[in-house]
Amino acid sequence: MSLSGNRWWRFPVIFAAGLPFFASDEWMIRHLEPRWKCIGVALLTRGLLLAFLLAGVLILNRENVFLVLIAPLITLFWIGLWFAAGVVYKSTSDPSASGMFSALVQGWAFAAWFVIL
Repeated sequence: MSLSGNRWWRFPVIFAAGLPFFASDEWMIRHLEPRWKCIGVALLTRGLLLAFLLAGVLILNRENVFLVLIAPLITLFWIGLWFAAGVVYKSTSDPSASGMFSALVQGWAFAAWFVIL
Protein backbone atom coordinates (compact mmCIF):
# COMPACT_ATOMS: atom_id res chain seq x y z
CA MET A 1 0.00 0.00 0.00
CA SER A 2 1.60 3.20 -1.13
CA LEU A 3 0.42 6.68 -1.96
CA SER A 4 1.05 7.85 -5.51
CA GLY A 5 1.35 11.50 -6.48
CA ASN A 6 -2.37 11.87 -7.14
CA ARG A 7 -3.38 10.48 -3.76
CA TRP A 8 -1.18 12.48 -1.37
CA TRP A 9 -3.66 15.34 -1.03
CA ARG A 10 -6.28 12.91 0.32
CA PHE A 11 -4.17 11.81 3.28
CA PRO A 12 -4.21 15.10 5.28
CA VAL A 13 -7.90 15.61 4.51
CA ILE A 14 -8.89 12.15 5.76
CA PHE A 15 -6.54 12.52 8.75
CA ALA A 16 -8.09 15.87 9.71
CA ALA A 17 -11.61 14.49 9.30
CA GLY A 18 -10.92 11.41 11.44
CA LEU A 19 -8.84 13.01 14.21
CA PRO A 20 -11.74 14.52 16.22
CA PHE A 21 -13.61 11.20 16.24
CA PHE A 22 -10.63 9.07 17.20
CA ALA A 23 -9.35 11.53 19.82
CA SER A 24 -12.74 11.80 21.52
CA ASP A 25 -13.22 8.04 21.23
CA GLU A 26 -9.94 7.39 23.02
CA TRP A 27 -10.58 10.00 25.72
CA MET A 28 -14.08 8.70 26.52
CA ILE A 29 -13.76 4.93 26.09
CA ARG A 30 -10.24 3.79 27.07
CA HIS A 31 -10.57 4.51 30.78
CA LEU A 32 -13.84 2.60 31.29
CA GLU A 33 -13.68 -0.21 33.83
CA PRO A 34 -14.20 -3.21 33.71
CA ARG A 35 -12.59 -4.08 30.38
CA TRP A 36 -15.73 -5.68 28.92
CA LYS A 37 -17.55 -2.33 29.19
CA CYS A 38 -14.75 -0.65 27.28
CA ILE A 39 -14.90 -3.26 24.51
CA GLY A 40 -18.71 -3.21 24.46
CA VAL A 41 -18.90 0.56 24.06
CA ALA A 42 -16.23 0.48 21.34
CA LEU A 43 -18.13 -2.21 19.41
CA LEU A 44 -21.38 -0.30 19.89
CA THR A 45 -19.90 2.91 18.46
CA ARG A 46 -18.49 0.99 15.48
CA GLY A 47 -21.90 -0.58 14.91
CA LEU A 48 -23.51 2.85 14.97
CA LEU A 49 -20.92 4.12 12.50
CA LEU A 50 -21.79 1.20 10.22
CA ALA A 51 -25.49 2.06 10.47
CA PHE A 52 -24.84 5.73 9.69
CA LEU A 53 -22.57 4.82 6.78
CA LEU A 54 -25.13 2.44 5.29
CA ALA A 55 -27.99 4.92 5.77
CA GLY A 56 -25.96 7.68 4.14
CA VAL A 57 -25.05 5.54 1.15
CA LEU A 58 -28.58 4.24 0.66
CA ILE A 59 -30.24 7.65 1.06
CA LEU A 60 -27.78 10.11 -0.47
CA ASN A 61 -25.59 8.11 -2.83
CA ARG A 62 -27.63 5.35 -4.43
CA GLU A 63 -25.48 5.05 -7.54
CA ASN A 64 -22.53 3.83 -5.43
CA VAL A 65 -24.19 0.79 -3.90
CA PHE A 66 -20.79 -0.93 -3.92
CA LEU A 67 -20.13 0.98 -0.69
CA VAL A 68 -22.88 -1.07 0.95
CA LEU A 69 -20.88 -4.20 0.16
CA ILE A 70 -17.60 -2.91 1.57
CA ALA A 71 -19.10 -1.10 4.60
CA PRO A 72 -18.82 -4.20 6.84
CA LEU A 73 -15.14 -4.50 5.85
CA ILE A 74 -14.61 -0.86 6.80
CA THR A 75 -16.24 -1.59 10.15
CA LEU A 76 -13.93 -4.57 10.69
CA PHE A 77 -11.02 -2.28 9.83
CA TRP A 78 -12.21 0.22 12.48
CA ILE A 79 -12.55 -2.55 15.09
CA GLY A 80 -9.05 -3.83 14.32
CA LEU A 81 -7.74 -0.28 14.42
CA TRP A 82 -9.27 0.21 17.87
CA PHE A 83 -7.44 -2.86 19.18
CA ALA A 84 -4.19 -1.69 17.54
CA ALA A 85 -4.63 1.72 19.17
CA GLY A 86 -4.97 -0.16 22.46
CA VAL A 87 -1.40 -1.37 22.02
CA VAL A 88 -0.28 2.24 21.52
CA TYR A 89 -2.28 3.31 24.57
CA LYS A 90 -0.71 0.58 26.73
CA SER A 91 2.81 1.65 25.80
CA THR A 92 2.23 5.42 26.09
CA SER A 93 -0.71 5.73 28.53
CA ASP A 94 -1.77 8.72 26.44
CA PRO A 95 -5.19 8.70 24.75
CA SER A 96 -4.21 11.55 22.42
CA ALA A 97 -1.28 9.48 21.08
CA SER A 98 -3.51 6.50 20.37
CA GLY A 99 -6.15 8.76 18.80
CA MET A 100 -3.55 10.34 16.53
CA PHE A 101 -2.23 6.88 15.64
CA SER A 102 -5.73 5.78 14.62
CA ALA A 103 -6.34 8.89 12.53
CA LEU A 104 -2.96 8.53 10.80
CA VAL A 105 -3.49 4.85 9.98
CA GLN A 106 -7.02 5.47 8.72
CA GLY A 107 -5.91 8.45 6.63
CA TRP A 108 -3.09 6.50 5.05
CA ALA A 109 -5.14 3.35 4.42
CA PHE A 110 -8.18 5.14 3.00
CA ALA A 111 -6.05 7.42 0.80
CA ALA A 112 -4.21 4.38 -0.57
CA TRP A 113 -7.20 2.06 -0.99
CA PHE A 114 -9.96 4.30 -2.29
CA VAL A 115 -9.14 5.58 -5.74
CA ILE A 116 -12.15 7.81 -6.38
CA LEU A 117 -13.10 10.40 -3.81
